[in-house]
Amino acid sequence: MSPFRPALFVLFLPIWCAFLHATPPSDLTWRLTAAPDTNNPGSRARLEWPSHTRFDLSAPTWSLRFNFPLAFQPLAPETGLLLHHVNGDVWEIAPLKTFKPGKSFALELAFEAAALNFSLGPNGAYFRPAAEQPVTPLTVSHTTPPASLLSRGPVDTMPAADASDRFQRNQKADGEAEVDVAGVFPTPKQQTLGAGFVNLGANTVIVYHPDFAAEARFLQNTLQQRFQHRASLKEGQTAKAGHILLRRLEKNTADSPRKREEGYQLRIAKGQPIEAAAHAPAGVFYALQSLLTLVPPAAYGGKADTLRLPEISVDDEPRFAYRGFHLDVARHFHGPESVRRTLDVMALYKLNRFHFHLTDDEGWRLAIKDYPELTNYGATRGTGPDDLLPSFGSGARDNDAGSGAYDRETFVSLLRYAAERHIEVIPEIDLPGHARAAIQAIEKRAQKGGDSATKPFEQVTNLRDPEDQSEYKSVQGWKDNVICVCRPDSYRFIESVITDLEAMYREAGLTLKVVHAGGDEVPKGAWLDSPACKTFMAKHGFTESKHLFAFFFEQLHAALTKRGVTLAGWEEIALLEDHGADDPNREFNPKLKQPPARTHVWNDIPGFGREALAYQLANNGFEVVLSSAAHLYFDLAYEKDYLEPGYYWAGYTDTFKVFRFSPHNVYAGGAFDRMGRPIDPAFYTRHERLSEAGSKRVIGIQGQLWSETVPNRERLEYMMLPKLFGLAERAWSPKPAWEMLPTSPGREQALFRDWRRFAHRLGQVELPRLDRLNGGYAYRLPPPGAVLRDGLVHANTAFPGLTIRYSTDGGAPTEQSPVYTKPFRATQSVRLAVFDQRGRGSRITTVTVPQEAEQKGAPTP
Repeated sequence: MSPFRPALFVLFLPIWCAFLHATPPSDLTWRLTAAPDTNNPGSRARLEWPSHTRFDLSAPTWSLRFNFPLAFQPLAPETGLLLHHVNGDVWEIAPLKTFKPGKSFALELAFEAAALNFSLGPNGAYFRPAAEQPVTPLTVSHTTPPASLLSRGPVDTMPAADASDRFQRNQKADGEAEVDVAGVFPTPKQQTLGAGFVNLGANTVIVYHPDFAAEARFLQNTLQQRFQHRASLKEGQTAKAGHILLRRLEKNTADSPRKREEGYQLRIAKGQPIEAAAHAPAGVFYALQSLLTLVPPAAYGGKADTLRLPEISVDDEPRFAYRGFHLDVARHFHGPESVRRTLDVMALYKLNRFHFHLTDDEGWRLAIKDYPELTNYGATRGTGPDDLLPSFGSGARDNDAGSGAYDRETFVSLLRYAAERHIEVIPEIDLPGHARAAIQAIEKRAQKGGDSATKPFEQVTNLRDPEDQSEYKSVQGWKDNVICVCRPDSYRFIESVITDLEAMYREAGLTLKVVHAGGDEVPKGAWLDSPACKTFMAKHGFTESKHLFAFFFEQLHAALTKRGVTLAGWEEIALLEDHGADDPNREFNPKLKQPPARTHVWNDIPGFGREALAYQLANNGFEVVLSSAAHLYFDLAYEKDYLEPGYYWAGYTDTFKVFRFSPHNVYAGGAFDRMGRPIDPAFYTRHERLSEAGSKRVIGIQGQLWSETVPNRERLEYMMLPKLFGLAERAWSPKPAWEMLPTSPGREQALFRDWRRFAHRLGQVELPRLDRLNGGYAYRLPPPGAVLRDGLVHANTAFPGLTIRYSTDGGAPTEQSPVYTKPFRATQSVRLAVFDQRGRGSRITTVTVPQEAEQKGAPTP
C-alpha cells in the first residue's frame, strides 16, 4: 500500500547484531557514499567482496544474488559484470566474458532514491557456482554512515536523530507538576476516582448473568493465568462484597448503538461487590478489560494473594465501532503464538478488528481445501525449483520467516481465540494484483496435472492468460503478479477460496461477515497485451483497462453480497477515475455503494494528491476505515536513525504521531510533512470536509503493520508497541477537545497537555505491565535524549517513568550503571540508555564533552 513499498525488506538478526556486537568477518560489506542532491536524485554505495577465495569465479556461469529494495543503474562495462533485475526485490550479479577474477572486488553502485537506514540495504545474499548447483549463503555487514548522508536531497529538512534532537522531542512530555496516571486506560468517557482501595482476594466468586457466561469464564481463566487466582463461577444476579458481579443492563436504556453493543459501567467501592454492568456481552468484556488495567503492573506474571484496586466509578463506551489492527503475515510469516500474543494485547486495550493480511506476492499463508498447492508451494520461499523467489532476505538460509502457513485446524483455533476476546478476524485475500504466490502455485498445480482428491482439475488451470504479453512492473518490482480478470478460472478460484473461508468460520462457530479483497497497486500495463482481455473488452464494450478493474470488483461485490458478506478493500477499489489531484471531480464506482463497500483509505500523505480522499468517499456513500499511511503505518521507522528499522516513504511515525491523529479533522493532524517541512494550514483550504452524513460513515480507524522489515516476533512487537497505545486511545476514547480546533499554538498546547498525561501513563504503568504480561513483550525502548548545558548533562525520555542509566568510562550502560535522577557534571563523554524492568536496554545515546571541559578535571557524580 505505497508508491514505494516494493522491494523494501528487512536485514536479519546476524546483520543487525553486526551493529551492536563483534561478529565474524562478513562476506559482503555495504557502505553508503553519496546521498541525493540537487544534481542527482539517486544515491551511491560501495559493495565490497573482500575475499572470495573459497569460490571459483573463473567459471563462466556463477552468480551472486541478493535482495535490494530499489532500482540500480547498470554497471560500467569495465567491471566485466552484469547487474540484472531478476524479479521483485531479487538482483543478480553475474560475469561477462570480459570479467577478470581476482581475490576480491568492490563495486560502485548507483540506485534510485535514498537509503537512510539498514532496512534499505542488500540482504539475503547467496552464491551459486553454476546453474542447478547448491548455493552458499553469504553474510552482509553495513557501515553506519555519517549524518550528512542521511538525506533525501535538498527538500529533506528532517534532522537525523541524535541526543539533542531526542531531548527536544521528549520535552513534550516534560513538566514541573506531578501527573495523575490513575484510572482506566484507554481514557474512558467518564470516570470518578474514590479516595480508597479495595482488595480482590485470590478466591473470589464471579457471579454472572447467563448472557455473560463466556465472559465469566474468560475472567476466571485470566485471573488464574495472570495472577494465579482461583476464582469460582456462580450464575446469579446478586453478589457479596469482595466478589465480582457481571450484571446485565436493559438494552432499552442505551441511548446509542455503541453504548448498547459495547458500552459498560464499572463500579469498585468498599463494602460492595465489584460490579461490571453492560447491555451486551462485548460491553461486559470491555468492563473486565478496564478492571485489568486497574491492576498494578507488579501483580502481572506472578502470584498475588490480593489485587489492590482503586475505588472508581466508570461509565464508558467507544468512540468508534471499528477499532482495527492489521498484520501482514505474507511478506514474513508469523506463527500462531505471535498472533495470539497480538490478539491478547489488542483485547486488553479494546481493539476489536484483526485485519489478517494472509496473501501477497511473496507468500500465501492459509490452507485452502481445493488447492493444496497454495501452501505446499505458495508458502515456501527459497532457492530451489519448488520455491518462490527468496524475497526480503529469505536467501538460502532455512528461514522460518520467509516460509510457513496456517493449516485449517490452526486457523480455526485462531478464529475462536479472537472471538473469545470479542475480536472479529477479517481475512484479506489480495486481488487482482499482489497475487504472484497464488499465480505461481496454480501454475505448479497445472504442471503436476492437478489433484484428483479435490474438485476437477479442469476447473482452474491458470490465473493468467497464457498468451498475455503485457509488460509491467509493480511498485514492489514484480513483473508477473496480476491475475487475469478476463478468465473464468479466476472467478472459479475466488469462489472456491471464499467458500472454504466460510466453512472454516462455521467450524469455529462463527459467520464470515467481511472479506478484504485488497485491490491496491495494480501496475499500469497489466492486461493490455492479453488476447483474452482484448476479446473480453470488445464483448463488454470496454475501452480502457480501468474498466476491467472496475468490472472485477463489481462482480466480486455482487457475489459477496449474495452470501451476506461485506466487500472491503483498499481505497483503490472505489475509484473509477483519479488523476492524482484532490478535486471534487474524482469519480467513484456507484455499483459498489449498494450495499456500501468498505474502503480502507491509506494514502493521505501531504503532497501525494489524495489528502481528501477518505472524506470524499465517506461523503459519497462508502464506509470508510481511516488507515492513514502518514500516521497509522506501524512499519514506518520511529525516527531518522540508520540503526532504526523500518521504512520512511510516508515519513517517520512514533507513538506521539499516532496519538495526535485527528480522525474528524485530518488536515490538522500533522504539523510537518514527510520531509520534515512545516505544513502550511492554507494548503488544505481547498480540500473537501466531512459532511454530517459522511461523518457517520467513517466507522473507525486502523493501524497497519506491513512485515517486509519484520522477520520475527521481537521485531513485530518492537514496531507494534508502544504505537498501538496511541491507536487504542484515538479509537476508543472520546474525541479530545483539541481535535476540531484549527492548527494554532493553542491547539498544540492542548494537545501537549493530553500527551503529557498519556506519556506518563505509558512510562509508569502500561509499559511496565507489558514487561510482565505473557512473559513480557519486546516493545521499543526509546533511546534517551540528552544535552550538555554549562557543563551539566541533562537527560530525558519519551515516557517518563522509564529508567535512564549512564556510563562515563566509554563502556555501554548496563543494569548496574548509575541511574540518572538529575543533571550532573561530566568531564568526559557520557553514554546513556533507557532500561525496562527486565533489564533490557535501548540503543545508546552519546553526549560528547568538549576537550577543554575534560581537561578541567571537574568531579563526576
